[in-house]
Amino acid sequence: MIHTFRTPSGKPVIPVISEYLKDAGLLSGEVCCVLPTGRNKRSLALRLSKSEKSPVILSIPEFNSYLFRTEKPVVPQELRHFYMKQAAERLSTDEKLALFKRTDPDFMENFITFAETGSAFFRFFREIKGELITAEELAKHSLYTDYERQTHILYTLWTAYTEILDENGLCDSSEMFDNPQFNQFFAERFTDYVFLVTGFLTRHEMRTLKMLAETCSVHLFFHFLGEKTVNHKEIEETLNITVPDDDQALQSAGIEAAETGSRLEEYELIVEKIYETAAKGIDFKRMAVILPDEKMKAYFIEHDIYNLFNITAGTDGTYSEIYHTADIIRQAAEENMLSGGLIGIETMEKIAAQPFLKKITGFSSLAERLKDLITMKRLAVSLEETAGFSSVRKVLAPFFNETHTTLPDAAKKLMDLAEIFLENSDDEREKQHGTLVIKELKRLRTVYAPVTDVFPVHTALKQLMGGLARIGFHRPGGEVTVMGLLETRNMHFDAVFIPNMNADVFPPSSDKDLFLNTEIRRNLRLPTFQDREHLIKNYMSQIIAKSKFAFISCISRDKGASYRSPFLEELIIKRRLIVRLYSSSGFRIFTTSEKGLKLHEVSSFRPDAGIGSKLKRRGISATMLNDYIACPYRFYAKYIIGLKPADRPEDSIPPYEYGKAMHSVLENIYSAGLPENAEELHSRIYSGFLEAMGRFDAYRTNPLEREQVQDLAERLYYFAVNEISRFEEGWRPKTEEDDLEAEINGMRLKGRLDRTDENSGRTAIIDYKLKTVKDFRDFKPEKIKDVQMPLYALLFMHKHGHLPDEILWYDIKKEFRTVKAFDVSCMDEFREFLGGLLNRIADPEQSYPRTDKQADCKYCDYSDLCGRS
Repeated sequence: MIHTFRTPSGKPVIPVISEYLKDAGLLSGEVCCVLPTGRNKRSLALRLSKSEKSPVILSIPEFNSYLFRTEKPVVPQELRHFYMKQAAERLSTDEKLALFKRTDPDFMENFITFAETGSAFFRFFREIKGELITAEELAKHSLYTDYERQTHILYTLWTAYTEILDENGLCDSSEMFDNPQFNQFFAERFTDYVFLVTGFLTRHEMRTLKMLAETCSVHLFFHFLGEKTVNHKEIEETLNITVPDDDQALQSAGIEAAETGSRLEEYELIVEKIYETAAKGIDFKRMAVILPDEKMKAYFIEHDIYNLFNITAGTDGTYSEIYHTADIIRQAAEENMLSGGLIGIETMEKIAAQPFLKKITGFSSLAERLKDLITMKRLAVSLEETAGFSSVRKVLAPFFNETHTTLPDAAKKLMDLAEIFLENSDDEREKQHGTLVIKELKRLRTVYAPVTDVFPVHTALKQLMGGLARIGFHRPGGEVTVMGLLETRNMHFDAVFIPNMNADVFPPSSDKDLFLNTEIRRNLRLPTFQDREHLIKNYMSQIIAKSKFAFISCISRDKGASYRSPFLEELIIKRRLIVRLYSSSGFRIFTTSEKGLKLHEVSSFRPDAGIGSKLKRRGISATMLNDYIACPYRFYAKYIIGLKPADRPEDSIPPYEYGKAMHSVLENIYSAGLPENAEELHSRIYSGFLEAMGRFDAYRTNPLEREQVQDLAERLYYFAVNEISRFEEGWRPKTEEDDLEAEINGMRLKGRLDRTDENSGRTAIIDYKLKTVKDFRDFKPEKIKDVQMPLYALLFMHKHGHLPDEILWYDIKKEFRTVKAFDVSCMDEFREFLGGLLNRIADPEQSYPRTDKQADCKYCDYSDLCGRS
């Protein structure tokens, strides 16, 4: 017998079922309640916790695992792809091309790529078999369509796969669809089954309900918003029941909408709205952040500095320290194999920075060694260069001494790494994580024992890490729930916050239409993409409708962001919402108070009473003055506080290194006497320049950089021609790299002049420039951006007793000629400008605001600090 109910869509469903169980006398161990999610299960168990007796409460996956049995062991999920690959190898070349849409021979060899495609096959067959569709039915409806051959090949592939499983004494979990057999010990234990139905029922599930109803009482609770769907009508027809209409008028939630410029801005805005909502009297425990895209969960873990959020599913294995370390080692192993024994220095830095490895003797020395190599402009290192300590070799050598391995051996390597983690962990939670990881790796090693294939080390590690990623760790958190949309089924909150409501995220896309088009799906009465969209929108509408307040946001101004979700557009039109444009301003610091959120913004440094003495001690360079002119905020952060980006390995040679190479090369050439012609000068510059630049890893490992250096070395012929022309005019190099220093306006100014030339008592100061430079025209203090050359002219005068006659750039990028950098006749105006500039910099009452020219902030190292990133 089947009893049918429909819970009001605007009312919490778990309390309704709880009351029904009590009123119907179903609080007994002979009653089984089957609910869609683990959260529903825990919620009902909590409500019944004070009852003397309680029914058995199961999630749908648990119920299926107990109810159905198979004659052969089910193939472990991790091995399905291996057997499917063996099945694919039995296909003809034409069949492989038709199915995989790939022609490159490496595709089948690349196991990870194949596994990703194979997952779509398994989902396809699970759906087809769950809907009880036979191969003959599928072939009939695919006849004369573009899918006719493809569906035939798919069934050929599936037949080969099941044959291989049978040869190995196994079966696929989908066998329960073809030949359902109840575990009678479990089935006969209960007199009543209570099911909560919120989504589609497959025909297999309808058949199961019908079979249970032959011997037991089945109580079906339907919970959905709006009119009955095609699936509901098929359920009514199959089970001979009537799904009641909804008799509950929906409450109208207050809805606000906003657009932000980035995910981080969106996170900041949600935090603001949560505190505002709390100030209105809604408890944090009655709030939830609903994620259309669960990838955004990372933001609510990594940025939760107030311990505000509670991630319902905890954190998965990707947030564990062992996983992070293994992932970096996997990356290093791939670099090691592809480069023939070299590992990127940044990758090695990441390995040395892992917290538990830093506790091991030798790794701190490794980190220092890597810093030295970075200053030497190294990009990659070998294991021998960095593993000078036995402890370092013990950790890293197993992953780098060989390029290929089996999955069981790779699991053993990771187990040894996890054991080292346990040995160096003091925190109890970390030890629990390590123990769980070792337990999972032991299981995987056993599961993969039949697999004798040899893989690249990084491929084997990636396959194993898929298993580690699924481990769940408890994460102590705050009171505001953060959950994925599917977890919200049958739940309700007083306030919900829904970020990332963009068209590319919601409704989510599905690969279920990959093998069948909409017309064939309709003919087979399979859910189409419109049906799935309707269902997921229904879930979202329910959680909004049950709340008192809903806040929805999307990202609109971020590069690459899509447009608003049609679901949000529909809400905006129906509710006549005004969308707020939100933009963060400055470095955002949140503090709580009785009134909710208090927001501070730091977009300027305060006056510094000791600024004068600080500047006198360190001295002032042209670069410092240029930074101050560009942005006082950056000047103060960089030179007064001393905040500087760490040295980083670069796959390109910094422009200043080109100038330094020119200095050393020309100094060596000119100290031995002036060449007689351009060919001789260029020949010596060419060889010396390439030798100087050849010491950089970027030159040796980056073909593009090497080509750029060699091209410049060739074009320096034009520089040589211009030099010979200057020599013929009577100019002679006098000094290379002249250090200059003088006190001006009570401040010590300093600089290093690239070169000084003389000609019959005339003097020219020169600075090499690897960028396009223009001839000086006139001096406009309000537009000046670079004070380098007029400042050097002043410092030159203080050192040598006279101003230079010419102030020049030397273009070594394009024109290879000298360009007037400043006019000596404007020096009096520059002195006045410089005096005012130095007075402003040393003024103890001035603040240091960020620049108004936001276009200059794009590549600034300090934009994160001032909030302009």
